[in-house]
Amino acid sequence: MTRTTIPAQGIILAESAGRKSVEARQAAADAAQRAVRAKDRIAQIERGEDIAATANKPDIDKLLHEIGFTDADMRHWANVSRLDKLGLFEEYLKATGPDPKREQRAARRILRTAERRQRGSAT
Repeated sequence: MTRTTIPAQGIILAESAGRKSVEARQAAADAAQRAVRAKDRIAQIERGEDIAATANKPDIDKLLHEIGFTDADMRHWANVSRLDKLGLFEEYLKATGPDPKREQRAARRILRTAERRQRGSAT
C-alpha cells in the first residue's frame, strides 16, 4: 500500500499520533526532572539543611488581581479579619446588611471605634 492510497483521515490520524507521541515524551522528561529535584529536596531535608521555601511561593496579591479583586477588596478582608480578632465580628454582622458598600463602611467605622477605645485604655 502506498501513501497515495491511504485515506486522508488516516494521514491526519498518523500525524496526530506522532504529535501526541512527542508531547508524551516531553511530559515524561519533565516529570523525570521534577522527580530528581524532589529527591534532592528530600535528601536535603533528611540532612537537616534549610530549604528556601519562598522560591516556589506564589504572589497571592498578583493572583487575586488577575482574577479581578482590587486592593480595596483586600483591605476590606484585612479589616474584617481584624474585627474578628478583636471579638467584634458579631457587632460587624449586626451593622451590615446585604449592601457591600455599607458592609465596608461599617467594618471601617467599627475598627476606628475599637482602635480609639484601645488607645484610650492604653494611656
